[in-house]
Amino acid sequence: MKKPLMTLMMLVLCSAMAIAQIKPNSSTQGTKAPTLDTTSYNATDKVSYVRSFDFYKAMTSETGLSTEIANGNVMQTTQYVDGLGRPIETVARRALPGGYDLVQYNVYD
Repeated sequence: MKKPLMTLMMLVLCSAMAIAQIKPNSSTQGTKAPTLDTTSYNATDKVSYVRSFDFYKAMTSETGLSTEIANGNVMQTTQYVDGLGRPIETVARRALPGGYDLVQYNVYD
């Protein structure tokens, strides 16, 4: 007697949950922002960043670091973060063919 009663109760609960669900349509879905975030940072704003260097050949001192970066022997990556520690932008200098920089911008909602 307990087993059929438990089965019946489970069916009633499951059907109630199925009825309570809202199917998404154009009136229940939010709209997406058509453009990127309008937050801008000026040269005077203090933004934290983490800069890392990946070396493609051994270096004995840091005196020629800027020359080695220009020659393409060192990959310099800078990650800018906001006040919560979330990455805002990542810039990899001379990471693309032709010596172009690779810039990745992050948007949070």
